[in-house]
Amino acid sequence: AAALTAAGWRASVVDQWIGPTGAVEGIPDGLVVAALRETPGTAVVADDGSADTDAAAGAGRVVDAQATSAAGVRVSGIDTAALAAWATSRADERVLRASLLDGWRTQVHPVVRVAEVVIGPANPGVAGDYRSFAHLVIGQLPSADHGAGSDAEAASRLASELRALDTDARTRRFEALMAAADASHPADALRISGETPFLTREQLVSALGDFAFAPYAVPGDVLGPIATSAGTELFLLRARFVGTLDDRSNAAAVEARSTDDLLAMARRVAPTGEWPRADGTLWRAQDEGDGDAGAAAAFGSTMLGARSDPFTLAGEIVVAQPLERSTGPIPAGALTRLAVRGFDAWLAGRIRAAGVVSDPEPLPGITVEAASPEGGGVPSAGAIATPRIPLVSGLP
Repeated sequence: AAALTAAGWRASVVDQWIGPTGAVEGIPDGLVVAALRETPGTAVVADDGSADTDAAAGAGRVVDAQATSAAGVRVSGIDTAALAAWATSRADERVLRASLLDGWRTQVHPVVRVAEVVIGPANPGVAGDYRSFAHLVIGQLPSADHGAGSDAEAASRLASELRALDTDARTRRFEALMAAADASHPADALRISGETPFLTREQLVSALGDFAFAPYAVPGDVLGPIATSAGTELFLLRARFVGTLDDRSNAAAVEARSTDDLLAMARRVAPTGEWPRADGTLWRAQDEGDGDAGAAAAFGSTMLGARSDPFTLAGEIVVAQPLERSTGPIPAGALTRLAVRGFDAWLAGRIRAAGVVSDPEPLPGITVEAASPEGGGVPSAGAIATPRIPLVSGLP
């Protein structure tokens, strides 16, 4: 009944205990009779036998032999066979989901042990597509690192050197160059190399924005040389984030990417009760990241020991550090959480991959009415889908 109402039909619902004799107001007589003769757990469907297009049709389920519950539903242009087919498909959908969940609990999964710091809730602040960087002011480098030539020539030479290194070595070299540039303690704050906050494209000079938001740009890329108000600079793309940030969560996300003590940071900034997720003992199914590109990359492809880009998981902004990957049953202590987060994400991902679509027709035999000014009509988009269930390998 709730699904019918949500789909937009005119529906009125009444829950009623049915006695052994007599009519029940608001419930078709045929439904009362059908419910009384069925066994517990059986779904029943009946109508009042009227040819009126506004006649009442009903659906219910027998609860037990002593107390029978039914719900009366009034819809336009529905016949008994159509409602019975819809009710059966919904029941089958629930049975299949329960079966898949039972199989999923015992199936072998890719799992990952992570240290996580929860930055905070995902809703306060400004929504956007963000990038963060480390930046190096070339003109502040000592001569041993700068070499001969102009700042632009030195920047081009260093950019080529850095790009020839693997990601870890490149990051270490870039950080060493930033430390060398800042060793002279520049008086002008603009000429201090270091970490930037997360910034949108509109907050960047156009040349940097073009590089940083190109589809091929990934964390670890060296961007530049780029002319800024501080002079010639090189930038190291640190992280990407699509979501909502305020000043506090922005600063915490930058710190989480660079701190040497993730647990100490989590004790200080994580919401109450969430800091133990940073102690490195939390196991997750990689499937928990299905449906969110940032979470999927954090659990599935971020290098062991490295920090992930910030991502949103269950309404929280999180930075994760994968520590170990394995394949096996989900740890028993994680099953309760994963039954809620992991299974739903896994199932949604498999449905998307299988191309499952909603049936465009609401129910066979239903005439969908246009919405009336009083709001009692049926919107044409309010279709109840008849499930088209895919075959999922490895599960019953």
